[in-house]
Amino acid sequence: MLEAIAAGIAEALNSAGIKAVAAFNANELDAAAPFVCVGLKSVKLTSSGLGNYIGVCTEDGQVKEMYGEKAELNLALDVYSPAAETEKCSEFADAVRCALYGVDGVSAAEFSFGGIKYDADSRMLLASCSAKVCAYLVREKLGSSLSEYSIGEAR
Repeated sequence: MLEAIAAGIAEALNSAGIKAVAAFNANELDAAAPFVCVGLKSVKLTSSGLGNYIGVCTEDGQVKEMYGEKAELNLALDVYSPAAETEKCSEFADAVRCALYGVDGVSAAEFSFGGIKYDADSRMLLASCSAKVCAYLVREKLGSSLSEYSIGEAR
């Protein structure tokens, strides 16, 4: 489940035009352009009550039963940039911040920029950033089981 949360946020950032990968998948790294690795520092899940039952929604004419939990996430956002582009690294970190505030289903409360340093392992510049966000993790009832978690909004 935790990998799915990081992957969902990375996917949402990619949709916003920010090259992002989940920190769990290091083989997707490309040193030619800036990117951000999304990881989780901590997660606090809170029940939505009533067995996590949210209610029903209608999508494409079908009624679906929805379940979910509120998640308070402390994200690790490692911003990488080619070594000769210090200014672009900070600009890209700011673009990540702006995109994060616009992700549907995620409410960003805080963003921290930890400064830029050279990372010898990747041979790139690294800006270690973090963000505190809230999101609703929702699942759909599929027969007698539940779907995988996805990031959504409480309805």
